Amino acid sequence: MNPTTQLHLLLIDDSDDDAAHIVGALRRGSYEPVWTRVDSAESMRAALARQRWDVLISDHQFPGFGSVEALAVMQETGLDLPFFLVSGAISDTEGAAAMRAGAHDYLSKDNLVRLVPAIERARQAIRRRQGPHDASPTLRASEGRFRRMTELAPAGIGIVCQGRFSYINPALADILGCQRQDDMPVAGLPGSVGIDLTALARSVGEAGRDAPAEIRFQASDRRRTVLEAAVVTLEDDDGGPATLCYIRDITERLATETQLRQADRMASVGSVATGVAHEINNPLAFILLNLDHIADDLGSLLKRGMENGGRHQGPADDALCERLSAWTEAVREARQGAARVRDIVQDLQRLARDDSDDQRPVDVGRLLDWAASMARNEIRQRARLTRAYGQVPAVRAAESRLSQVFLNLLINAAQAIPEGAADSHEIHISTGLHPDGRVAVAIRDTGSGIPSGNLDYLFDPFFTTKPSAVGTGLGLSICQNIVTALGGEILVHSEPGVGSTFTVLLPAAGSAIPVSPAPDTGSPAPTRRRLLVIDDEATLGRALTRALASTHEVEVHTDARTALDALMSGARYDRILCDLMMPVMSGMDFHAEICHLLPTLADTIIFCTGGAFTPGAEAFLARIPNPRLEKPFALVVLRELLDAPAIALAG
Repeated sequence: MNPTTQLHLLLIDDSDDDAAHIVGALRRGSYEPVWTRVDSAESMRAALARQRWDVLISDHQFPGFGSVEALAVMQETGLDLPFFLVSGAISDTEGAAAMRAGAHDYLSKDNLVRLVPAIERARQAIRRRQGPHDASPTLRASEGRFRRMTELAPAGIGIVCQGRFSYINPALADILGCQRQDDMPVAGLPGSVGIDLTALARSVGEAGRDAPAEIRFQASDRRRTVLEAAVVTLEDDDGGPATLCYIRDITERLATETQLRQADRMASVGSVATGVAHEINNPLAFILLNLDHIADDLGSLLKRGMENGGRHQGPADDALCERLSAWTEAVREARQGAARVRDIVQDLQRLARDDSDDQRPVDVGRLLDWAASMARNEIRQRARLTRAYGQVPAVRAAESRLSQVFLNLLINAAQAIPEGAADSHEIHISTGLHPDGRVAVAIRDTGSGIPSGNLDYLFDPFFTTKPSAVGTGLGLSICQNIVTALGGEILVHSEPGVGSTFTVLLPAAGSAIPVSPAPDTGSPAPTRRRLLVIDDEATLGRALTRALASTHEVEVHTDARTALDALMSGARYDRILCDLMMPVMSGMDFHAEICHLLPTLADTIIFCTGGAFTPGAEAFLARIPNPRLEKPFALVVLRELLDAPAIALAG
C-alpha cells in the first residue's frame, strides 16, 4: 500500500476526540485520511451529496443519532460504500444485527488493530463489484441501487464459487434458515432447517441451464424440502467460473398441486360414483323385491307344509318341508347379500354428497357406525374394532362433513397400527358427555403413538409422517377446520409405543333428533288400490307387479309419455310410482305436465330414484313435497307408503 494513500473518510460521531483517535489509527496504517465529521442525518445527507467518500465510520449511539440511522441514510442514497461501526460500547448481538442490516464490520474503539485490513478488504470487494475506480457517480449510484434491489428481492439469490456460496441475499438466507454475512463465504454455516449448504452449493453447480431444476433435501426435523433453482454461469471477481442461482422453496406449492390433483380425482370419482350408483340401484331394486316376494311365498308354503306334515306325518310332506326350509334360508342369505351391496352404494353416495350448507341435528353414533363401515377394510387387517356409545344429545352438523372427520380419524388410527396382528391391537370408539356439557367422541388406538415433538405440528397443513403415497398432510388440518367451524375442538393425547386418542368435542344441538314413530301393528288390513308404475327398467316393473299383485292392482309403463297419454284418456289411479331419471321424459317433466294438465293428481305421485345425481334433480326433490323412495327399497317400506292416506302423502 502506498504510504501516502488518501482516504476520503466520513465520520459519524459527536466527539472530536474519538474522531482524532480513529484518524490516528488510520494514519498509523499508512492511510492519509481526508475527513469530515457529521452528527446528524441532515449533515450526513449534505456530506454524501457534496462529494465522493471512500469509507463511512460511525459511532454506535450518541444523542439524537447513531449507526442504525446512519446506515439507513446511506442506503437511501443507493451508494455502495464500506460502512463500519467503531464504538466504545457495542455487544456482539448488536454488531451482528448491524451486519445483517448492511454494515461491513464492527470494532471496539479500544482495539482498532483490525480497522485498516478490514477497510482495505471492503474497498477491494466494492471495487470488484463496481468495476473501474474512475466509474462515474451515476454508474456507481446505479450499481448501488441494483445491489439494493438484490438485497430486497423476495426471491432467493446466491452466487456459488469453487463449490461454496460466496454470497446470499436475505431472502435466500431465510429460505435456507442460515445466518448471512456480507462478502464472506457462507457455506457450512448451521441452518435451522438442517440443510447442508455445501451439498446445496454442489447441487446448484450441477443444475441444468435449460430449465429450473428441482433440488430435494430432507431437513433435520424430517421435513422434506424441495427447492427450485435456476442458474446462470458467470465470472467471479478473479475471473474464475461462478454460478448465479435463483432459488425458491416450492415444497408447499408441490404439496398443494398434489392435493389439488387428488381433489380433482376425488371429484371425478364422486361424479362417476353417483352415476354408477344410479345404475346399480335399479337392478338392486328388483333383485330385492323379487327376493322379498320369493321369501314371502316360500314362507307361506313352508307354513302350510308344516301344517300338512303335522296332520299326515307323511315322508313326502317332511321332504317338502326340508326343501322349502333350505330354499327359504338360501333366499334369506341372498337378500342379506343384496342388502349389503345396497348399504355400500348408499355409503358411497353419502361420501360423494356435498351437504355442507345443510346443518341439522344428527346422531353421532349413526355417523360413527357409517364411518366404521367405510373404514372396515383398513381396520380389520390391523385391529379389533370395539364400541361403547353413551347416551348423548344430537349435535348440529352437515352429515357428510362430520362423517368425513370420523372417517379420517378412524383411517389414521388404523394406519398407526402395523398389519398382521389384529388380535393384539384395538381401535375403540366411545361417546359421552364432557364435563362442560359438550358431546365427546373419542377414537383410541393401540398404535405406534405420536412423538411429542410432532404434536405441535399435527394440525399444520401438509405436515405428515406418512409416506407421500399414503398421506398428503391435509387430513387432520381439514378435520380441525370442520370441527372448529361447528364450534368444537379436537384434543389429542398420545404416548409413543402405547397409542393415541383423538377426542372431538362438539356443542349439543338445541333440538333432539327426530324419531320415527313405531309402526302400528294393530292397523286394519290394507286397502286394495290401483297403482300406476312408471319406470324405464322393465324388470323392476315386473318385480313390483309380482310383489304387489296380491294386495293391489298394478299397471306398468316404461315410458312416461304413454303413461301421460293414459291419464289424459281418463285412466285414474290411487297412487303413481314414478322413476325420477328416465331417458325420454323424466319424472321431473312428467310432474310438470301433471301439475299443468291434471293438478289434482300431483299429490298422488311417489318418486322412486336410484340417485339424483344432477343439480337439477337435487333441486327438484328439495322443492316438491311429494314422498320419495331411494332404490333399492324394502317391500315393507313400499307397502306402508302405498297404504298411507292421501293426505299423508301430500304432507
